[in-house]
Amino acid sequence: MSNLTIIFQYQGNNISVQCKSNEVLSDLYKRFGNKVGRNPNELKFYFNSVEVPPCNKTLENLNLQNFYTFNVVENNVTGA
Repeated sequence: MSNLTIIFQYQGNNISVQCKSNEVLSDLYKRFGNKVGRNPNELKFYFNSVEVPPCNKTLENLNLQNFYTFNVVENNVTGA
């Protein structure tokens, strides 16, 4: 188990979240949401332009490294 810093780019800001490699991804998203005052279910998370939905896999299992950066956008759903 190691300490990691994951960076989230959200609304033009880089927001870092400290975590452990054995933390699950959905918990990391919740901690980010608490930090910015948003429900993580209202956000979409992307890594290398690919959406990464919340899951119960650990950061280590997902092979996330220190200082990996997620882009975060609003999950705006509009009706036609």
